[in-house]
This record gives sequence, C-alpha cells and structure tokens, in this order.
Amino acid sequence: MGTEPAKELLKKWKLHNLTVEMATGHTLQHLDMLHDTDQHATIQRQQIISSLKEIQTTLRSLRHDVDALIAHTSMPPSKPKRGRPRKDG
Repeated sequence: MGTEPAKELLKKWKLHNLTVEMATGHTLQHLDMLHDTDQHATIQRQQIISSLKEIQTTLRSLRHDVDALIAHTSMPPSKPKRGRPRKDG
C-alpha cells in the first residue's frame, strides 16, 4: 500500500477529500518510512564514525613515522608552502 506526499495529503484534508481513517493510515505509513530512514541513517553514521576513527589512527601512525624519520636524519621539518605544488627532484 502506497502513500501520497504529505503536502498532497494536507491539500486533500483542507478540501475535505480525506477521511480521518485515510489520514490515519497515511500518517502511520509516513511514520514507518521515517523510522526506516532514521535506522538507515544511524547505521551509516556509525559506519562513518568507525571509518573516521580508522583514519585518525592511520594519521597518528604516519605522523609518528614522519617524526621518527626526521629525528633519524636530523633534518629540520620543512613547512609546506600553500597554493604551490612541491617540486620533486
């Protein structure tokens, strides 16, 4: 069983072309769709948070590796110039 967009239902309600029973049925269907959407969004949000935590861990590890290499070579860390690509070689 399908439902109509909320604005269309409101228009029909104002024109008295929608019974209380029909409005209740449509409302329940909309609530069910909202619940499903919310559950899906919650799962996606949890996956994104998990991915971000993995990225943070990787970045910390890379930062540690870079710091160790700098310390090993006794080179001062360079400050990247913004807006210009670095020249290699």
